[in-house]
Amino acid sequence: MTFKQSRLLISLAALTVALTACTITFIPGDITLRGTVRFGIEVGDIITRFEPTRGVGARYRPGDSISFVIRTTNDGYITLTSISPDGTVDVFQRNIFVRGGIDNIVPTRGRFIVSSRGGRDYGVNRVRALFTPEPTRGRVTYRGVWSDSDWTQSIRVELEPFPVTARDVRETSFVIVRRR
Repeated sequence: MTFKQSRLLISLAALTVALTACTITFIPGDITLRGTVRFGIEVGDIITRFEPTRGVGARYRPGDSISFVIRTTNDGYITLTSISPDGTVDVFQRNIFVRGGIDNIVPTRGRFIVSSRGGRDYGVNRVRALFTPEPTRGRVTYRGVWSDSDWTQSIRVELEPFPVTARDVRETSFVIVRRR
């Protein structure tokens, strides 16, 4: 093999590795590379901000209300699911309508109240926002003690009916601490 052939082979191998996380969409007269993978799920870049109103990693006590700031590029619907330190998975709320291009505070009606469920929730709690262009049909029930991979697989099933470029998932966290 010549030096030129070796260089070509190495370049092709590097390009192949670089494109493994991309979706290639061919449009007549145009070539576009799209796609992002988060948590092993191929998604579009629609959610640009997602965090508790007090900030990522903010501390809450049982009885405190919690809400989230979410900004998206498009109008659509958000489903919020959480996993507590002991692996308990819950849904905060399904199919919350959000406007694209502005900071939305969710929930828009009332606030979520932090509970400790007998101390199982103390520590870092993670929340994922699932964006879809239309309301989800509730094919997945988020309830019970799950592994991280089971939680992710459930989200994958929930997002599956929607085109990759029209769905997204982002994660944030907050901490539940004991009352003094």
